Amino acid sequence: MSKNVFFLKRSKILVCVFATLLIFLCLAMIGISYAQSAEETEKMKSIQIINPHPAFSLRLWLDKERGATYAPGERIKIFFQVSRDSFVTLYSYDTGGRGKIIFPNPYSPHNLVKAGEVNTFEGQIDPSSQPGIEYVLGFATIRPISIGLIPELNKDYKAFTHQIKGIIQPLPPTDWVQGNLLSYTITPIIPPTNYGRIIVMSNPQRAKVYLDNSYQGDTPLNLDSISSGQHSIKLVLSGYQEWNSYVSVFPSQTTTVS
Repeated sequence: MSKNVFFLKRSKILVCVFATLLIFLCLAMIGISYAQSAEETEKMKSIQIINPHPAFSLRLWLDKERGATYAPGERIKIFFQVSRDSFVTLYSYDTGGRGKIIFPNPYSPHNLVKAGEVNTFEGQIDPSSQPGIEYVLGFATIRPISIGLIPELNKDYKAFTHQIKGIIQPLPPTDWVQGNLLSYTITPIIPPTNYGRIIVMSNPQRAKVYLDNSYQGDTPLNLDSISSGQHSIKLVLSGYQEWNSYVSVFPSQTTTVS
């Protein structure tokens, strides 16, 4: 009796320990998620430069709706429009926090934009981009400014934003404006699987199935994780003529042989 009580108490202790560890694990995951969210929120606030009294406007929008997602290497279009003739500069922050000027650029060196005209910047998401959130911002000034002192790529978004502020904030408030913040999510590319499935059926059943001259089993038969491409297939059943053919397997698809 005492031995049973001992094991019962021991089981309860193990259950309590497991439950405690599970709770700590859940709390840790919530904490990490909250920290990442708080860090992203802080970044969003810190990269915006507010002009309290702008005399004109700069509007930015993407070629996708709100909540847009892009894959590494995908093309992206950014549209922009000003309410008065001005010189527009666009810049972005990648998922690693690195900032860079994207317009003007060597392919589009002239950034004087006419009031009311819809202009387009077309680029490509960096093929080496990591999953996460990227941002695009811009500012417009009524006079041309020099952005040559800003590095083409800055690894610190805070330092990059500080450099932008140093260029536009000394200007009179009526001479510049920052556009609205654009954000989009970079989603990872899921490589296609190189395997497919073959379903083999025969009438009558119980025919022996050979795939690439290797016995697999008797019909009806499901063959999973078969490499894509062409394979030889043979069905053998006593009293019937041997059947030989080829079957093509496609990634993530099922091919039926009957």
